[in-house]
Amino acid sequence: MDDHPQEPGRRFKEVKARVTWILLAGWTVTAVAGWLVVTFTDGGLYNLPWVIGPPAVITLMGYAVWLHWKDIVEKRETFAGLGFRLAEPEENRDIAAGIEAMFDARANVTVLGTRAILPDVQCWMAEVTEILDRDAEDTVSRTSTVCLFENTGEQSYSPHPFQLEPHNSVARMLFRSLSTWFNQSETAGFHVWYDAVPDEESGLSEFLTPDMREWLGRHSRWSKMRPWTVVDFGKRTLIYRAGTAYEIEKYRPFVSEMQVFAGLRAEAGMTINGPHVK
Repeated sequence: MDDHPQEPGRRFKEVKARVTWILLAGWTVTAVAGWLVVTFTDGGLYNLPWVIGPPAVITLMGYAVWLHWKDIVEKRETFAGLGFRLAEPEENRDIAAGIEAMFDARANVTVLGTRAILPDVQCWMAEVTEILDRDAEDTVSRTSTVCLFENTGEQSYSPHPFQLEPHNSVARMLFRSLSTWFNQSETAGFHVWYDAVPDEESGLSEFLTPDMREWLGRHSRWSKMRPWTVVDFGKRTLIYRAGTAYEIEKYRPFVSEMQVFAGLRAEAGMTINGPHVK
């Protein structure tokens, strides 16, 4: 289907009506064919499954595709209401490929919208499904709502690529939570979720300003969502909570969080590339 709808709401209704009529016509033909088979062939009802079976399978597969497309359209319309637009297909493919390259596992990327969130900073919202394990019996996947920041200016925000990922140990989190009771610094929460930066010469150590560490550390210990994962490739920075696919009603607060992060990212870029100005 067209990846660049001009009027998503009207187009959605048109496609829905078209699909409904196609299904009605298909099942009308199937019903007539089934009646003819039962009436005029040897075996009668025993031959009926061969008539009904293929259309039923096609209908179920089509319905699954329809639900997936409907979900994407609704999400894109919601982001459109928040000031995002859908880029040209070629640009979408480039961004999707860039996001996919930031994941270790195979990933399927659906771009939901884009807008300028700061001068020289483009924000791309997308939904990513990682294929963590695939075998003959089952496929393990993880879906996350992600935000990609692209610096459209001449200078990148950090000199070296890096990845900041929270640890996945409940025991470590609880132990560090106890230690933060004796540490009243604003960045104490950061150390609950993230290990120490191993290379002080990397872009990560410069990127993590005190304000950035304080923001990343604001995470409920009992939340179902994981802390933020941040992946930086110079002009592009990806941020997401692994395994957290936001519901449509949560998009507005998610965008607000991304606006705050964009400001902190810009301040970090000023620290790396020049004097830090408050």
